[in-house]
Amino acid sequence: PNEQSDASYVYASRVNDGVCDCCDGSDEWRAGQSLPAGQQRLWPHPVCPNTCAQEGKDLRRERDQLQADLRSGIRQRQALIEAARSEKLQSNDELQKLRADMPILEDRVVEAKDAVEAARRALEERQILDLATQMAESHDFDQDAEAAAEEPAPAAVAEESSNADSGFPGGAPVVPADMEAAFAASVARSTSAAPDAEGEAPLVADAPKAEGAVISEYTKWMDGAEKVLDSVAEASNPDAAETDGSPADAPATATTEQRDESEDIGFFGQLRALWEKARSWVFGRGASPDERAVDSAEEALKAVEKKVKAGRQRQEELERKVATAEDEEQLAYSGLEGRCISKKQAEYKYEACFFKKAKQDHTSIGTWKGWEAPGVAVFDGGQYCPGGPDRSFKVRFRCGPTEELLEITEPSRCAYEAELRHPAACTEVLLKALEERGPRHPRDEL
Repeated sequence: PNEQSDASYVYASRVNDGVCDCCDGSDEWRAGQSLPAGQQRLWPHPVCPNTCAQEGKDLRRERDQLQADLRSGIRQRQALIEAARSEKLQSNDELQKLRADMPILEDRVVEAKDAVEAARRALEERQILDLATQMAESHDFDQDAEAAAEEPAPAAVAEESSNADSGFPGGAPVVPADMEAAFAASVARSTSAAPDAEGEAPLVADAPKAEGAVISEYTKWMDGAEKVLDSVAEASNPDAAETDGSPADAPATATTEQRDESEDIGFFGQLRALWEKARSWVFGRGASPDERAVDSAEEALKAVEKKVKAGRQRQEELERKVATAEDEEQLAYSGLEGRCISKKQAEYKYEACFFKKAKQDHTSIGTWKGWEAPGVAVFDGGQYCPGGPDRSFKVRFRCGPTEELLEITEPSRCAYEAELRHPAACTEVLLKALEERGPRHPRDEL
């Protein structure tokens, strides 16, 4: 039956049920028996019109289109397999090269660490040498200052010479005015600080300033330098003025320690240290050549360590690629690695990222588990579903020339399934089955 169309099977319950299931109406054969014999001969199946010619034409057109899609998908599948094989060979070559390069990179890490240690030692040695040089310079400067202080001032020498010429035996006992004033001021400070043990007033009163006193150039220079030191110290340590309490309230121990430290490094050392602090505060700290060498060595170490880390990560990726099976079934789907295919359905967006994870919007519905069967991928262990199991997602691949995620269903609570049209599912087996197609069954579809 069904001439000019495909033969088909129908359920026995549908025979002579008044509904035409066959295109030629042969399933409703009893309808013609109620007619007279002449009419039965002329029109054996009067209930159902014969539509086999048009149906056959439509079926052949659909079958031709399906075969064309299958052949196109098979060609794409073969291209995917060849690309996967080529990529696998390249990955294997890269892996071998990387395995040979990794020991060299690891040796460079050791060398870079040694270079950093050497640069740090050189910096420490330079700092120690600079400190020793500063202490030596400070000591020499202090000795020169003491020697200069012990030498008589030129004015005093001239006055002694004039006194000697005047005829006084041993010279006139004249004390320079500035020294006399300084001595009087020193005695006044030592005696006027506090009364004596019996509560009596100090014996020596403040000496009046000598009129016309001559101040030596060294004294002027020292006074000016102390002012410079004070101003530099204030500029380099602005937080000192904000501390609680006045300078008089500070502990005497701290003042003593600072005085001892200042005496240890000398005046020149104090001046240099404060100048360095002030310059650093105003202009920023300038790195010395040794410090720059340390920075350069540390940067080189970081760079080579970064290369080693990236090389190890890449080695793991390549090992996973090379370890994939050689069968065409898995090679055809290997091109999906790192790819994400999504579909918006109702209020949710579903996304499958091979071979990593699947999501429903921002909710995890599983991580990659593997292949349950040829063309059936499984994601499981997703976010816990209240009142149910962990979410899971099953993807069934269906032959098609383009990638497309079809309808998503939820057969059971929090267990999702979807069909994915993809060329990797197009095989020669499907094409052969289509070409050798026999009678259609009730549930068959093209």
